[in-house]
Amino acid sequence: MPDDNARQGARQSVRQSVLLLDTSKEFRGGQRQLTLLAGGLRDLGRDVHIGLRPERPLHQRLRDEGYPLLFLDPKFEGAPGSVFKVARYVDDHAIPVINSQTSHDHTLGWLAQGRAKSRPVHVVTRRVDFAPKSGWFHRRKYGRGADHYIAISEAIRRVLLDWGIPGERATRIYSSVTPIEQVEGARESVLAEFGLEPETILLGNVAGLVDHKGQRYLIDAVDRVIAERPNVVLLIAGDGPLRGELEAATQSLKGHDRIKFLGWRQDIPRLLSALDLFVMTSHMEGLCTSILDAMSARVPVVATKAGGIPEIVRDGETGWLAENKNPSDIAARILHALDDTESTRIRVENAAKMVETEFSVREMSRSTAELYARLVAQR
Repeated sequence: MPDDNARQGARQSVRQSVLLLDTSKEFRGGQRQLTLLAGGLRDLGRDVHIGLRPERPLHQRLRDEGYPLLFLDPKFEGAPGSVFKVARYVDDHAIPVINSQTSHDHTLGWLAQGRAKSRPVHVVTRRVDFAPKSGWFHRRKYGRGADHYIAISEAIRRVLLDWGIPGERATRIYSSVTPIEQVEGARESVLAEFGLEPETILLGNVAGLVDHKGQRYLIDAVDRVIAERPNVVLLIAGDGPLRGELEAATQSLKGHDRIKFLGWRQDIPRLLSALDLFVMTSHMEGLCTSILDAMSARVPVVATKAGGIPEIVRDGETGWLAENKNPSDIAARILHALDDTESTRIRVENAAKMVETEFSVREMSRSTAELYARLVAQR
């Protein structure tokens, strides 16, 4: 009987183990979600291992968190040394699930699964709302290179299904955010930081300065708003390859001195707490947790109809939706949100409740753990 109990305990331990793979060199939204998922799974009693690059931002965030770490430094997608390292690791630690977090790690996890003697389940988290590439390699990678896909929005799940992934191999599990409390005195301190008048209306955007985030349309829209509301100021928090181009484009606008680029900031809760309105103008977007952060902080939101955004910015209920790449419509929605104070109040309350109930770390982690268990049982 003790031997049977020991074997049962070992099997239970195996079912609760996972290796999360993310060899990204930067720390952005996907890496933030990995940290939240890892913590949530650990709180549920799961044994979480993480494969990552040493001394990169993700490692720097996790080095003191107590997770078993597998250091990987692939020179290219599916580098053999990293493949064999992952395969040996899951075999040595009896890990039944590999969850790859990026497209490059999809290849790594797929090849490692094939080399591992234990044949772990391979799950791929998909965060982007465009279809996989065509060609024989990608057909094989996406067709056979994963047992299951986690889509962080229904929009992404539909893209996968349209590409050819069977519906039973793709599950929508929303990304999550941690609650953001209002920072006392934030508005006064932010106004003072930028030398702004007390009556200033603060609009904000938090995102990387890359094409799909659509800041070029945001800048054009806000310039139109400033023509009607000269006391409006836009704060753009984030950095990226388009910063120089965007700053140059801003200089030709009449309201250029009312549009400020802040670079990467470590005080996002403070900035959000100071805002009158959050605006996101992506033309491609998997979900956008920056919007969820703003909603959690009880900031009204105007956003575009890109990807999974309409699943969180529910027009007329939790925010305002504008047409993609349409500065005129974006400007009109901003002015409406600023003018209709009662409607704004209702949407802010609805949005905060939605985030709390549908986008919590516990809900994301519970759904993910249940998916792992089901896939392992099927295996």
